[in-house]
Amino acid sequence: MDYTEKLLKMATNNGGTVTSSQITSAGIPRTYLSLMEQNGTLARIKRAFYMLPDTFENEMYVLDCSYPKGAFSYGAALYVHGMTDKTPGVYEISFSQKYHFRKNENNLKTRYLTKDVFEFGIENKKSPCQNNIRVYDIEHALCNLSRQQPQQSDTKKFYLHWISIRHLYVEVYPNPWYTYSKQSVP
Repeated sequence: MDYTEKLLKMATNNGGTVTSSQITSAGIPRTYLSLMEQNGTLARIKRAFYMLPDTFENEMYVLDCSYPKGAFSYGAALYVHGMTDKTPGVYEISFSQKYHFRKNENNLKTRYLTKDVFEFGIENKKSPCQNNIRVYDIEHALCNLSRQQPQQSDTKKFYLHWISIRHLYVEVYPNPWYTYSKQSVP
């Protein structure tokens, strides 16, 4: 199998997208990306991100790969969990307070959390285009949303929906958020 076939197989297995770091770790020279872009086999989404021409662009996956130290939160997390059918116009990603990046994108809103709160509740979940992304669990997303906008009707709807289906998600008791909230503050 030559490099071109290997790269196409890698892109197909990854939901139609491939990054330059992925092909480098697979031992494929990066020049094949530009060659395949020139002949129309791959299309460049942005720097270091390529996709097959017949693939739908997955913004969430691109953002997740661009900011690997963050996790989708607030409305974006609820969207991934199927709690809302409203596609976010602006994706909200939370970071640890000590992390700062240089460039902000138009469709991205950043949030900063303390390290212990940031690391709590992150899970890998499939995006709507079936790529793995880092996202907060439903309870963390609801807590963040209620802090941000406690009186909005959408927030109340999310809580009522969560209460009605919570027994489907929670298998282990006690709830880790409950345990975390009962910890003494120094």
